[in-house]
Amino acid sequence: MRMKITAYEINNAKETIRRFDKQKTHNKLDSDNNWIGYLGEKKFKDYISNLNVIYTWNNFLKPDYTKPDFIINGYSVDIKTTYDDALWLQKPEWDIYILGAMERDNSEINFCGWISKQRLKRFMRYRNYKVLRNNRVDYRIPVDKLDIMRTFEEMIKNGKA
Repeated sequence: MRMKITAYEINNAKETIRRFDKQKTHNKLDSDNNWIGYLGEKKFKDYISNLNVIYTWNNFLKPDYTKPDFIINGYSVDIKTTYDDALWLQKPEWDIYILGAMERDNSEINFCGWISKQRLKRFMRYRNYKVLRNNRVDYRIPVDKLDIMRTFEEMIKNGKA
């Protein structure tokens, strides 16, 4: 599912993150593009709002980091937004992970795939998905290993996710 991104949305996301960074007590990973995580969540909120499902958004700026980004039909959902064509994460905490791949020119975001926590754990057993960055371990799951968004839409419309 591709969605256009406006200059207003980009500026709003950058300003929101500037305000958020001032009150943070820790940094997960410093980056000049941390704003894309917030933008990805907002755009996903727009996406699921059009699907007429009941959801809760625990937006990016939540003070409680122990909550997922969304709850949809009782399932915890985390949005991973990146410029890469792969889903990046450190450990599986939530039921479903969705990749929001940003175009390098920031013109669009593509919610191109998703993966369940159970399936993700199977991939994490293989060394070729493991990436060492400084003193932390990340996992990079390529988009061709993810389920397509159409199946996610069918699940949430049928009340199964």
